Amino acid sequence: MKKLFPILTFLIISFSAIAQDYPSFSPGVTISPNIAWASTSVNTVPSNLSASSSNAKFGYCIGVTLDYMKKETYGLCAEFRIQRLDMGYNLNSISPTGVSITNASNVFYQYIEIPVGIKMRTVEFGYSRFYAKAGLNPAICTKAEATITSNNGINNSTTAVSNISSRTTPINLGLFIGMGLEYTIAGTTALVGGLTYHYGVIDIYKDPNSTDNFTINTRYLSMDLAIKF
Repeated sequence: MKKLFPILTFLIISFSAIAQDYPSFSPGVTISPNIAWASTSVNTVPSNLSASSSNAKFGYCIGVTLDYMKKETYGLCAEFRIQRLDMGYNLNSISPTGVSITNASNVFYQYIEIPVGIKMRTVEFGYSRFYAKAGLNPAICTKAEATITSNNGINNSTTAVSNISSRTTPINLGLFIGMGLEYTIAGTTALVGGLTYHYGVIDIYKDPNSTDNFTINTRYLSMDLAIKF
């Protein structure tokens, strides 16, 4: 992740140069803690398998933002950010001898995301204005790791898997919808706070040798904190 900081710095400087020429462009920087969980399913019939999401887990992202407001109350929004999603899921099966086996996986995914959408906001009242946004969130997976605990009711064994990229779809796509508040502190500089719900539409689990049709979709809620220039 450290290697990507020079890229973010370059983008911030570039966006700031755009903002000087075109006042309707508003660049910024953002940091967003999130809480993520997995939406899982098994579609094999008949099946001795079942899947469920475990506890939601906390992650975070950093990045740069760019708003293009065509008019005061509507326009476009975009971001370039590095996202870390931590989540867990359980895969339950029954062996031929009738023993129940549970594989509990704690996984984390790192994505480069470029969400793009429409943004609407109110006219300014005092120093504040409310906004709402919605759009698409394409993403590229740059890292995937997991720790798997297998429980057969007798023994527990934990295996650390350093890389599960071969079992992870490299491209993800999601929908997002959010709302929040902008507060002007000086000139065009404003503080931004909001909440955004992200709904993954692509199954990110791939296993060419599997016949159980096990699927994983990402879900997360982010707290969006930013400063706009």
